[in-house]
Amino acid sequence: MLPGDRSPGLASAVVLAAVFAVYGIHGPYFPVWLASRGLTKSQIAIVVGAPLVARLVVTPLIGRIADGREDRRPLMAALLCIAAGAILMAGQVSSFAAIFAASTVAMLCFQPVQPVVDATIGSLVRQRRIADFGRIRLWGSISFAVVAVLAGFLLNASGIEAVFACYFGALVLAMLITFWLPSAGGLAQRATLQPFRLWRRPALLIVLLAVSLINASQAMYYSFGSVHMLALGYPDWSIGLLWTVAVIAEIVVLWFAPTALSRLGPYRLLLIAALCSMLRWIGMGFDPPMLGTALLQTLHAGTLSCTYLALMAFVQRLVEEEATARAQSAAVTMTGFLTAGTIMLLGPVYDSLGGKAYFVAAVMALLAVLLLAFARKRLA
Repeated sequence: MLPGDRSPGLASAVVLAAVFAVYGIHGPYFPVWLASRGLTKSQIAIVVGAPLVARLVVTPLIGRIADGREDRRPLMAALLCIAAGAILMAGQVSSFAAIFAASTVAMLCFQPVQPVVDATIGSLVRQRRIADFGRIRLWGSISFAVVAVLAGFLLNASGIEAVFACYFGALVLAMLITFWLPSAGGLAQRATLQPFRLWRRPALLIVLLAVSLINASQAMYYSFGSVHMLALGYPDWSIGLLWTVAVIAEIVVLWFAPTALSRLGPYRLLLIAALCSMLRWIGMGFDPPMLGTALLQTLHAGTLSCTYLALMAFVQRLVEEEATARAQSAAVTMTGFLTAGTIMLLGPVYDSLGGKAYFVAAVMALLAVLLLAFARKRLA
C-alpha cells in the first residue's frame, strides 16, 4: 500500500508541495532566464503566453481523461516526465524558435497537473478522507515561498543557469512524488461520463469567468514582475523575498480557510479577491519603492487565496463528483485564454510604458468586481 493510501492528508500536502516547488522557480525566474538568453520583452511574452493559448485544447482533454480514470497518478506522472524532458531540451538550445518550442511542450504538460491534483483533493474532501482543502493547499504555498527564496539566493550566488537546473530537478522530483497522491477512485459512474456542457451551468460559468479575470490580472506580475523589479534597481536577493511576502500572506488566509468560508461564504471571498487584486495592481502601477512593493504583495492573500477557496467551494456546490476534474480544467482553460491574450497585449505595452502596464491588470480586476456585483443574487 502506498503511503498516500494510509494518510491522505499528508500525502496530498506532499504532492502539492512538490508541484508548487516547480512554480516557485518558474514564476519568479523563468522570465529572467529567458531574458538571459537574449529574448526581447515581446519574445518573452510570446514564450510565456503561447502555452496558455494552446492549453485551451490540451487542458480540457486532460480533464476528460482524468475524470474517466479511477487512478489519476500515472497520467500526472507521464505529464511531468514529458515536461522535465522538454525543459532539459530547452536548456540545450539557444534560438528563440527552439526555446519557444521546448518550453511550450513543457508548460502544456505541466499546466494540467495542478487542476487534476485539486480535483483529486476535492474528491477526498467529499469522501471525508480529508477535512479541509485550504489547510492542505497552504503546504503548496509554503513550498513555493521556500523555493522562491532559496532560488533568489542561488541566483545571486551562482547565476540564472544554476536556478534553471533546479527547475529541471523540481519537475523530476514532482514526477517521482506524484504516486503518493491517493487515487480518490472507486466511482463507478466514471465508466459512463456524461457530457460537461458549461453553457448549461450559468452560475458556474459566471464564477469561472470572474476567477479567470482575477487570475489573468496577474499576467503582468508573472510575466514581467521580476524583470521590472530588477529594472527598478531592486537587488537580486530581494526578488525571491518579495515573492515570498505574497506567499506568506496567502498562507495566513489558507490556514484560516474553514473560518473564512463559514463566515463569509464563497461569493464574498471571490468579491474580496477581485477588490484586493484591483488595489494591488493600481499600487504597483506607480513603481513603488521596495518597501511599498512588499506591502502591496500582502494583497496576494486576496488575489490568490480567496480566489482559490471560493473556486473550490463553488465547484463542490455546483458540480457533481464525476465532473470535478473537468470543472477545474475549465477554470484553468478560461484563465489561460484570458491570460494569454493579456500577456500578448502586455508585451508591447510594457515595452512602451514600463510599470504602468499594471493599470491594465487593474482594469481586469475591476471587470471581475462588476461581474460579481451583477450576479450577486445568483451566487450569494
